[in-house]
Amino acid sequence: MSNFIIKASDFHCHNFNGVSHNAIPVEKFNSFNESILGLGDTSQLSQSKKVISVIFDLEGFTNYCSEAEAPQQISSFLNDFLIWIFKSFRCKNIQKEDAHFVAPYSSFPFFSKFMGDGIMFLFDTSIMDLPGIHNVVVQMKEICEYYSSNFYPSALKKYSKIPTKLRCGIARGSVQSLGNDYVGVCINCSARLQKLDKFSFSFSLKEIDINLIGRNPNEFYLSILAPIRGIGESELIGVLKSDYNKLTEEDKLKYVVQN
Repeated sequence: MSNFIIKASDFHCHNFNGVSHNAIPVEKFNSFNESILGLGDTSQLSQSKKVISVIFDLEGFTNYCSEAEAPQQISSFLNDFLIWIFKSFRCKNIQKEDAHFVAPYSSFPFFSKFMGDGIMFLFDTSIMDLPGIHNVVVQMKEICEYYSSNFYPSALKKYSKIPTKLRCGIARGSVQSLGNDYVGVCINCSARLQKLDKFSFSFSLKEIDINLIGRNPNEFYLSILAPIRGIGESELIGVLKSDYNKLTEEDKLKYVVQN
């Protein structure tokens, strides 16, 4: 991605039919085009991939931006957060290690994108086995929990009124390349899921088996039917039992528990 800047030196006094105007050269004028999005060649043939889409969101980040004591603290906080989340993923992805090699639990995302108040990861499921695919779900849950127990208390020593919770939405499906970026229903679904009600962690159960997520999954997860805006009125998703139990009785009426 790149910035588009018109400098004062780009303007010239130019005469149009006897009337002077501040004007910029045609080349500079026409340089405001789709290339500034940094997508590369969007005309190339789109490639389809089977993926897991993961979107993390810092809950209440907009409020934090408006209440931050100094504007520069926002960029400093985000820098600390981004360093932390990539380091946390590496830590949660270690199955075995020695001084020279690491055996990971799952693959690494082939695509990562900063979203302004969070981050998106795409995992290529064509190179992953079923345990690896389901390990991704477990690892993302652990990162959400680790934010609350590790990053949040540490960051509070440097910043005030920071986001208290890291939310996560996960969906499996297909994406299509658009230049250097990707689009797809599963990306939209994971974005909707990370904003679902008061749930901190939600995942679509299309092509994800809740029974394969870690040991004793029924102790931690609940399958529910939920309306997902723009996706469907009755989608089967997995949520944390602890999140569901915190809902009011009125909020629980929105969902149909399956297990």
